[in-house]
Amino acid sequence: MKVALVSHSAVVDVYQDKFRYLAAMPGMELSVIIPEAYREGRDIVPGFEGTGEYEVIRLPVYFGKSGRQNLHCYRSLLPALQRVRPDILHLEEEPESLVTAQGLYCAGKLHPRPKTIIYTWRNIPKTHKEWPITSPQRYIYPPVERYVLDRADYIVAGNQEVVDVSRALGWRHPMSVIPHGIDPSKYLPAPADTALKQQLGLRGTVVGFIGRMMHMKGIESLIRAYARTTEAMPDSTLLLLGNGPDQEYFRNITSQLGIGDRVLFHDFVPVAEVVRYINLMDMLVLPSLTVPEWKEQLGRVLLEAMACEVPLIGSSSGEIPHVIADTGLVFPEGDIGALSTALLRYLQSPELRREYALAGKQRVVGEYANEQIAKKIYAVYRQLLNR
Repeated sequence: MKVALVSHSAVVDVYQDKFRYLAAMPGMELSVIIPEAYREGRDIVPGFEGTGEYEVIRLPVYFGKSGRQNLHCYRSLLPALQRVRPDILHLEEEPESLVTAQGLYCAGKLHPRPKTIIYTWRNIPKTHKEWPITSPQRYIYPPVERYVLDRADYIVAGNQEVVDVSRALGWRHPMSVIPHGIDPSKYLPAPADTALKQQLGLRGTVVGFIGRMMHMKGIESLIRAYARTTEAMPDSTLLLLGNGPDQEYFRNITSQLGIGDRVLFHDFVPVAEVVRYINLMDMLVLPSLTVPEWKEQLGRVLLEAMACEVPLIGSSSGEIPHVIADTGLVFPEGDIGALSTALLRYLQSPELRREYALAGKQRVVGEYANEQIAKKIYAVYRQLLNR
């Protein structure tokens, strides 16, 4: 079984973890096609060359260094596919992405034509009219999406809501819900790094958040809820790890509430360093808000925290309640009072935190480990080739 898997996110090493397990499946010959370089956040990241268990093909891309996820496409993709001659072309890209349409066009030029899979996280209906009337995306995305949905053989959905959205677009072919996972061996619980904790100025119980500093991430709700706990629990700190366009707004809120000395803003750290910061936390909160153009699609940081045995509090936005299930606390998104109550429950009960931490670890290993994700993807490949 020859598989060509195209993924811009796989320029980052941790996003290739599942490929090791996929490549080890019986009869598998895996080639992973990624950009030579791609913008991830503020940095241009060179494509990770893999670990030797599978072939990595790095190709130049248009718009890769600008980080335009749905507008990028490859130079020389067809020659690369002609060399690999895959039985399956797996495009880990959205249906409106130019690279997805490019991959399906190239598939039509191969003889025999490979079976084709696309991957989507889209959990809200989109008309693409959210783009300004002068924006090219408003006019490019709808025909690209229609082209893709008319030609793909299979959709892998990142979460359950994707199924309903795809069916509403007219998709009638098979689908499977298979989220991204993590490698639990890279996210292990460890005693807090006391030197790092002192260096950062963290005191007492640490409430943590990791993500972009944007309104839709619900950070204002978290700050205001945390402010309500400080009198009852004076020995605690709120750690906000990340950067983004709304950071100064959030800083001003902490000043207005008089808790500026209790809240630490810290820039994003390299992926390999995230586990050190998670292990500083006594709980992690993901308070995302649903907005017209977005709601939480997974929350990878939830999986990382679960693997580190850090208990979770999450909002009801998108996929968060499904990821947490019965292994943590879920509150109605935007409900500051409910979030404050959840924080106090954890702050006042180390036993409850430990109970949920262990339950979360068990869930992430059983449901979201990359080895399990790879097995599910392999089953889809077998299903396609046996049709």
